[in-house]
Amino acid sequence: MPLVHPVYDEIVEFFRRIIELRENHVDKLRKAVSVPAVDAGLLCERIREGVPFIDRQEIWPSVELVKPYFMSLADLFVQRSPEEVKAAYEVAGRKELFEGLIHDALNGDDTINESSPLLAFLARESVSPLLQVYAEPFAGRPELDAWEHGYCPACGDLPLIGVIHGEHGKKSLVCRSCRAWWPFLRIKCCYCGTEQQESISMLVVEGDDRYRVEICKNCNMYLKVVDLRNSSGGFSPDLEDVTTLHLDIIARDKGYESPNILL
Repeated sequence: MPLVHPVYDEIVEFFRRIIELRENHVDKLRKAVSVPAVDAGLLCERIREGVPFIDRQEIWPSVELVKPYFMSLADLFVQRSPEEVKAAYEVAGRKELFEGLIHDALNGDDTINESSPLLAFLARESVSPLLQVYAEPFAGRPELDAWEHGYCPACGDLPLIGVIHGEHGKKSLVCRSCRAWWPFLRIKCCYCGTEQQESISMLVVEGDDRYRVEICKNCNMYLKVVDLRNSSGGFSPDLEDVTTLHLDIIARDKGYESPNILL
């Protein structure tokens, strides 16, 4: 669905450039990183315990793997946020500060957002491709059917978007960090876990049955959901997220919140 306000076109085009950078970096990481094979026994054990498969502390990256992407991302924001980008360059130029920032981002430390939202975005986005590469061996594993949580079974982060797909209209969630998919109940909040039908409802845009917003009255959160059953061609969760900014606006105007807010 095309966005109705021309300012969205500029935003979407800007984030397309970020997505392109990300995809190129993921390709480079696939060649540079040696990802361990899946241990089926350990996988089943962690699923039973509700523990994500990836131990973020075990994949501490060298600065060489993360820094080029960090700098390329920062370059994109020079005209939009020159002062914040200048601060980001200064952090990148100081080894201890930069490694500390990346370490905090890799381990999901929310306090990095306090000093600079842009710096926090750059740090989190910089480690995201690394998590994606480590999560890829788990894709499509049948053991994932037993995962019952709203956080990612691979890296433990929250979903970016929900997807309805397949002949029977199954629902999956897509992780905002590593982009892993995992199955999830159609009527269940991924944030608070409630399955009470009276607490969960949908916001829809008239004339567009591809997109909806799942809202939870129990925790006041929302999740955008894409229905792929009548779609052809490829699917990019990142593009779907940035081309549905109108849904974020609708949900937030009604008082609902999401952890997934674009800059």
